[in-house]
Amino acid sequence: MPVPRSLFPALVALLLLAGCFSTEPTPLGVVEVETQGDISIEEGLEADSFADARTSSITFDRFLVHVGAAGLGETSATAIPLAGAPYVLVDHALPGSKIVVTAPDVVARRWGGFTFTVNPARVSSTLGGGVTEEDRRAMQQKGASVRVKGVAKSAGAMKSFDWWFLQVLSYGDCTVELPDSGSATGLLVRPAYRNEVPIVFSGRPLFDPILGAGARSGRHLRFDAFADADVDTNGVITESELRRVKLSDLRVGPGLEAGSYAPEPDAERPIETLWDFVSEQVRHTVRLGGRGLCTSNRFQ
Repeated sequence: MPVPRSLFPALVALLLLAGCFSTEPTPLGVVEVETQGDISIEEGLEADSFADARTSSITFDRFLVHVGAAGLGETSATAIPLAGAPYVLVDHALPGSKIVVTAPDVVARRWGGFTFTVNPARVSSTLGGGVTEEDRRAMQQKGASVRVKGVAKSAGAMKSFDWWFLQVLSYGDCTVELPDSGSATGLLVRPAYRNEVPIVFSGRPLFDPILGAGARSGRHLRFDAFADADVDTNGVITESELRRVKLSDLRVGPGLEAGSYAPEPDAERPIETLWDFVSEQVRHTVRLGGRGLCTSNRFQ
């Protein structure tokens, strides 16, 4: 029998009221945000990564990153911190993933915004495995969020570096890969499941002459400009030496691909020296999972 038109409002109200008293539990899942270095950090970069024939390898002794404040929301702008949004100081030169935060009882659904931050270490930071209190104290005294220490073999000589980066980097509007090779913005939290969210760092962008290209594979990297910056030939490449190298001088070098050592036209801060360049590349060392990407903002 058809329902009389006059009864439709009452029927709708009854259905809504029934929904309010529904005893169906909200589906929940666990979100575990992890971070790790890729093979370029854990095992180093070999000769087949470099466009300049002088460089045979780069290995990282330390790749300290202070990362945390992970959040979820309808959008990145409205993301809510997960489980208190802790920070952890990790060394990605050590193999394996490191937990940033484990958040239980997250509503299972697709969230449009996932965010996290890299910023200077603090006294309250959790120390990841292999990271010492001395590491944290040194990072805090320097005001550093990232420390990169390593050794390169260039033209048969050993060149070491130990660089401290003071950036505040905010990441959001992340996209993740889908099984069908597509991508989607945000994260899908599945119910009754431990949803692992890997934040992956790579050492490749630090030595890529194309700003913002990310962790691209192949023979694109160049260390020759860094090696040449060691003007006192003591085998140590310092920040002050990199600050003396003008990008305008590097762009006229032989064998460079188009766009090498060119600053972004809309850069918020001048990128004029090799130190400016590698400092800006730090924010492009991050991706989400295998090939997921996030937009980043640098505040220092």
